[in-house]
Amino acid sequence: MILKKNYLLVCISIFSFFGSYSQDYTDFDKSMISLAEEVAKRIKSKNKLKVAIWDFTDSYKRVNALGNYIREDFSIHFTNASEGLEVINRENLNMIFKEHQLNEEGFINPATAKQLGMLDAADAIIIGTIDKGLHNLRLRIKIINTESGLHFAAALRNLPIDENIKVILEQTGTLQPKKKIIETKRVNSNEKYNDASLTNKKCELLKTGDYCFKNTTNSTYLIDLRGVNNRVKKSINIGKIQDACFYDLPEGNYEYSMYKNGIRALLQDIKGSFRIEKCKSLTYKI
Repeated sequence: MILKKNYLLVCISIFSFFGSYSQDYTDFDKSMISLAEEVAKRIKSKNKLKVAIWDFTDSYKRVNALGNYIREDFSIHFTNASEGLEVINRENLNMIFKEHQLNEEGFINPATAKQLGMLDAADAIIIGTIDKGLHNLRLRIKIINTESGLHFAAALRNLPIDENIKVILEQTGTLQPKKKIIETKRVNSNEKYNDASLTNKKCELLKTGDYCFKNTTNSTYLIDLRGVNNRVKKSINIGKIQDACFYDLPEGNYEYSMYKNGIRALLQDIKGSFRIEKCKSLTYKI
């Protein structure tokens, strides 16, 4: 009787552990689990029992950190969903390639699929492409028959971007971290209209104006300018207690980044914006 009670307690503990663990799944994890189950079901319906999981690349067939991360997660969820299937992961495939002195590539074509099938007796190979969209990741899964080298099934998912994915995207430069803006300067009392007659004589026809910066400090500045409504991109350097101007700018809105001591440094820029009016000249005092 005591043994039965102990066994029951163990079972309850295990159930509680996995139950609490599943509650930690993000929407990304749940989408991956659903996808893995769908792929496993399609492979079983084709009576393919031994499955190899290959690289997940981007659309340009490049292997990267994001693809490796997605592949590893998919491999775990697919293994859990693949009862009755034998799963070969990427590490096993690496060993096979080394043993047979073959050249590894981040993609599979019909010839290499057949060759891999002969080497490890795999019935099917899972490949994937992963790309970052505007609000999510786009994952495409294809399953290759190693006898013919042709695809016999596929699946598609839009995966939400969770905090773990954000870290990877930031580390690889795919997703830029939010910039800390030190100071934002827009049209205010520091702006002063200059003599309009100093602008280009053809400003009416060209629809242009000028914008100047008056440096009243003992620091030098580098200013990068970008047009919001046009393709204008310019830069100027301003010395200590000096003036510098952007001449003949097409009318419209502009944004700028100003770097103290003339050095472009990440997150160290002072941002601002202004509007160019036709045949008008403005000066902003730093």
